[in-house]
Amino acid sequence: IMQIVSALKYLSERPNPIIHYDLKPANILLQSGPAVGEIKITDFGLSKEIDNADDESIELTSQGAGTYWYLPPETFQYSG
Repeated sequence: IMQIVSALKYLSERPNPIIHYDLKPANILLQSGPAVGEIKITDFGLSKEIDNADDESIELTSQGAGTYWYLPPETFQYSG
């Protein structure tokens, strides 16, 4: 779990953060061989790169995108 948290932290701290819209168990792979136990996050097909992290007007939702139970918390931010 700490590897997954570390990967998500890395994605969110990039100059242009990346939001993974479908991070579910099926998209987390365990590596075998010399690096046994190392994880890989896959399926970035629905991910979004935020061009300007300070931009409050960015649209973080994508209707019908991703698996509902695994959507990122950013999707549910209230901007009212």
